[in-house]
Amino acid sequence: MNAKILHLSDLHVGKSKSESKNLKRIVKKVIESFSNVKLTILLTGDIVDDGQKKQYKETKNILKPLFNNPNFNVWPVPGNHNYGWNGIHAQRQRFFLMRSTVFW
Repeated sequence: MNAKILHLSDLHVGKSKSESKNLKRIVKKVIESFSNVKLTILLTGDIVDDGQKKQYKETKNILKPLFNNPNFNVWPVPGNHNYGWNGIHAQRQRFFLMRSTVFW
């Protein structure tokens, strides 16, 4: 059995417009290249830059095509930046915000 795994790390959505633009291009390329392939996608590290609600909403909109593809199994694994203050201060409410917006 062949396992296909795609690993994306440290997306930092919200740091600047270029991160979002790059992620949109990556998602488009993944859809074009692997839509008909059983694929596990690992999203590791800092998915957003500072755990802000607007960053999570933007990320959810960008990643939606990956989560909606029945051939893709997407596993987000957060990093320290997902919890606030650019990774130096974990805030309890950010844990719940991330879970409710990214892990849908």
